[in-house]
Amino acid sequence: MKGLLKLKKLPFLLIGAVVVLALAVSLLLTNAANSTQAKPSMLLRVTFQGEYKIADGEYKPLRKGEKISSTKGDVSLRGYFLLVTDDGEEVGRASEGLPIAFYFNHIGGEIRIGEQQPHVFDSENPEIGESACGKGWTVFSYTGTEDDTVTIVLRNFHSFGNETAVNEFLNSMRVYSRGAFESSVSDESAAYRMTGYVLMIVGFALLGIALYSSLLRIKQGKPIWFFGLAVFFAGAFFLMSDPNLSLLGSSAAFNTTALGLSFMLYFFSVMTFITYFVAEKCKFAAKITAGVSGAVTAVIIIVALFSDLYFYNLWSVWSILQSVVALVMLGFTGYGMINGTKNRFFVQAPFALVLPAFMIDLAAIALGWWGGCIASEIAFVVLFSSLLVLTLRVLPHNIRAAMREKELLAERKALQAELKQSRFSIMLSQIQPHFLYNTLNAIYHLCGKDTQTAQEAISSFSDYLRNNLDSLDYKDLITFDKELQHIKTYLDLEKIRFGDELSVVYDIRTSAFSLPIMSVQPLVENAVKHGVSKRKGGGSVTVATRETDDAYVVAVIDTGVGFDVMHYADDGKTHIGIENVRQRLQAMCDATLQIVSEIDRGTTVTITIPKKGGAV
Repeated sequence: MKGLLKLKKLPFLLIGAVVVLALAVSLLLTNAANSTQAKPSMLLRVTFQGEYKIADGEYKPLRKGEKISSTKGDVSLRGYFLLVTDDGEEVGRASEGLPIAFYFNHIGGEIRIGEQQPHVFDSENPEIGESACGKGWTVFSYTGTEDDTVTIVLRNFHSFGNETAVNEFLNSMRVYSRGAFESSVSDESAAYRMTGYVLMIVGFALLGIALYSSLLRIKQGKPIWFFGLAVFFAGAFFLMSDPNLSLLGSSAAFNTTALGLSFMLYFFSVMTFITYFVAEKCKFAAKITAGVSGAVTAVIIIVALFSDLYFYNLWSVWSILQSVVALVMLGFTGYGMINGTKNRFFVQAPFALVLPAFMIDLAAIALGWWGGCIASEIAFVVLFSSLLVLTLRVLPHNIRAAMREKELLAERKALQAELKQSRFSIMLSQIQPHFLYNTLNAIYHLCGKDTQTAQEAISSFSDYLRNNLDSLDYKDLITFDKELQHIKTYLDLEKIRFGDELSVVYDIRTSAFSLPIMSVQPLVENAVKHGVSKRKGGGSVTVATRETDDAYVVAVIDTGVGFDVMHYADDGKTHIGIENVRQRLQAMCDATLQIVSEIDRGTTVTITIPKKGGAV
């Protein structure tokens, strides 16, 4: 049957895997198409033809597709603008008045046409703001003729993260037409914005689920807080990664700050989330590692917000430190995957993708393979899809379990109240007026015949009353020796009344166990009151104990009148004490109580206490 269920689940697992893979591939293709900048579908594109040099080097021919580093010094370009169609057909050189749009990613510079004043697009340009630490579009109106030489100087303000900025600048050139251009650019990057908004909404929903889980006190709900935060900040990162965000407003510096902040907090949330799923041996060290990650992130955020340094300048420091953290956490995750259960492997496998993806992105950015965090985005899609399925699958079960736990807690409280009431009922049953009167009357007659025995009886009666009263508030188990002492006190008092008509036998073979207070004494009292005392000529009461391999056994045996066990439940008043004892034994030490009785032959009541519940 289990094998059949697994076969039934297999298609769903395959479908889920295909969906996750499709999402990852789709995101990869989207990033491959938009990793440098938005590419609006315009009628005419612009290419730069000529030569370039880096820093003080010599000019070299500018070849199509050649990668030009933007981190080795200023890049100077010399040549002219050429207009081409989408099919690659050359139309001609740029002429006066032609508006050209450029995309810059954390670079600035100037464009000079012949001897004219240069067009500057860096921190001195009020259109950009006080900082060039950002990315976005700028429009330049060509003021030369078709024969003029154009000189472009691109300056890098940072040493990390924009290795491909020069190529992005060159590949982004388009003829600008306000309405068509902005609409096309906005549509081109709509997938980023939509993904970001959806993830942020899902993140809020997960945080709501986490809050609900906390209110229900679901232990498994704690990781959902960090999963929700990771999804929310990932959504913010997707939103701020929109290459055309500058067209929607905000300053370039603000967009860069928000982008860096969202990725840092996303990574920290993932690190903390992972700590809940590593092997127990690694859990403490994983929490320390996540704490270090959080401390480093907090310091960098504070420095970036309250100093002249920008997030972009601190990313290299943060990335190096977080790479070490990622390696350590990857080791913990790998250990759990190798030494854990099969279920843990499937849970931890998506986590394992996030950490190397982060390091792959760092290497790719540094080497200029691509811009942005393509590998991390793909890994996040896999992680998000897997964990969302896991959360939706596991959380309802945990909520049901929590609700059941609440119900059991309420039942336990009700049972405790019932047990307290039962102890009160038992106490009352032990000091009923007839027992008090009979005992006091026996002591009265002893006072005139045997003063010493009367004094001993008064002492026993005092102990008896004290033990009954103490049982009202005593909630823990007691040793059998203490219970036996109370039994002997009671039987000594009854011996005064019945004399030779009551024979008492103690067959105690073990007392190395515990049980609820007042759990055997009521059985002994029933044996005397309803068994021996009603039999002509009296009888005997035996209290015996023995030990088996897995339990302790207590037996109360009388040779009284006995009763019909089949009608035992109908006689509630007579046997209420026994039922109270049964409930307390079950609740407090998982013990059972059995009654065997035969009319005119007597009754045997047996208590069986599992060693796990009653061992001292």
